[in-house]
Amino acid sequence: MLAEGLYRTCKARVAEIQTTYDDLLRQLDDYLAFVEGEVQAEQVKPEPDRNKLMALQSQLKGPARMREDLESVILDDLIRFADRVIRIKHWEDGVFL
Repeated sequence: MLAEGLYRTCKARVAEIQTTYDDLLRQLDDYLAFVEGEVQAEQVKPEPDRNKLMALQSQLKGPARMREDLESVILDDLIRFADRVIRIKHWEDGVFL
């Protein structure tokens, strides 16, 4: 075939993207857990710093919203194009859809 190995290359690149996606979710979870721990530690103090708590609260909203987007729209797109990489294999094999 003309582009021998194109499918393998695309499949490997998609796997890298999937791994990066999983790593990003893990890093977001780690960050959220860290910030939540900081909030809890501040809240148990006899006189919590309200300004620190406000700053930390803002750090919980953005990453949580980002995770929601990653688990919905972005995940749907990732699944869709990861599944469709097989079309390149079909093209390499001369099987047309």
